Amino acid sequence: MKIKKSTLISAAAVALVFAGAFGMSYLAGGLRLTDTDAKKAVTGASAVKAEDIQDENGKFVILDYPEDLDMSSYVTISDYEGMEVATEKPGEITDELIQQNIDSFISYYGKYDVHTEGTVEKGDIVTISYTGYQDGVVVAAYTATDNVLKLGSSDIPAEFEEHLVGTPIGEEQSFTVTFPEDWGDTAYAGRTMDFKATVSAVNEIPEVTDDNVGEITDGKYQTKADFLAYIEQSIEDYEQTQYEAEVGSEILEKLMDQAKFGTVPQELLTWHVSTQMRYYQDMADQYNMTVEEYLQDAGLADSVDDALYAMTQSAVEACKSYGLLDVIADQQDITVDPEADAADIEERSQQLIEGLGLSGQEKLLDYYGEVNLYHDVQNWKVFDWLRDHVTQKG
Repeated sequence: MKIKKSTLISAAAVALVFAGAFGMSYLAGGLRLTDTDAKKAVTGASAVKAEDIQDENGKFVILDYPEDLDMSSYVTISDYEGMEVATEKPGEITDELIQQNIDSFISYYGKYDVHTEGTVEKGDIVTISYTGYQDGVVVAAYTATDNVLKLGSSDIPAEFEEHLVGTPIGEEQSFTVTFPEDWGDTAYAGRTMDFKATVSAVNEIPEVTDDNVGEITDGKYQTKADFLAYIEQSIEDYEQTQYEAEVGSEILEKLMDQAKFGTVPQELLTWHVSTQMRYYQDMADQYNMTVEEYLQDAGLADSVDDALYAMTQSAVEACKSYGLLDVIADQQDITVDPEADAADIEERSQQLIEGLGLSGQEKLLDYYGEVNLYHDVQNWKVFDWLRDHVTQKG
């Protein structure tokens, strides 16, 4: 059985992330190395060897972050206090934004006022069942039962909607649709398809009141005021998180531009590659393969050695941000205290447990390690410090 590369990439993308800071870079496409000379192109470091990141059973594991390294010999940085950023702070939460989020909440949980009489109108949120036919044969990809969609959205061709607007709710309609030439599903772009479709209901976003808020929120809120307070707080939290992430990205970009880097420490490269290879080890185990078999079957590399060469080369660039943040942490005496930083440690633990599909804290520490967990939190604290010491334009 061939493994779908797209599945692997999407899984890798969420495996290990520094929330609010920067992402762990995983190799997806572009891993293959077929040019022998490319294997010699690892700049300023030796390629990581498999035995350096394997346990006694030959399994790839995540090593502890090399926290005792003197990163100042690798990274030189100056003039970062008072850095000016252009990212705008969150603005006022408008009534329109609140209503948009109420609509999204109600739509997500399907708490509509349902109408089964009348006619379909443009922009309605409809419950619809439809069957697509190509030369009389049912097209499964264009067949659905009780699907809820908003007319006028990009999910359906405009011509499909035109055949429904003005028709009675509950009455089956038969029509032919010509898909646009730029339709995302290229197999049907520009082609025609016959449909039978029935709108069984039109769904309306209800106005939230004290009388219906309990039903809309499944009893979580008993008053409209409490529900609105939750919506506003959710918007505020989201926009603050987005702001912090954007400022963090801008800060990191500026820091990287002005910093000077020497030869990346081999220990740092080895650690970074271990985080990547552990993912491929997990996937290989899932499919009852060796890592080399998995890499070959997924079309990623011909051998483990090829993969390690490629990962080491990409790690040379990726490791710059780690060294840079470590230098700032050392200069500003930013460390992690298990008691004072317990809330951040717990938050990061839960992110990793959920992202990695682990069963609890004990499994997390066995898989990821306390040193790596604490280093993640230290990076959070460095970014918090940087955000507190930047100058906001305007």
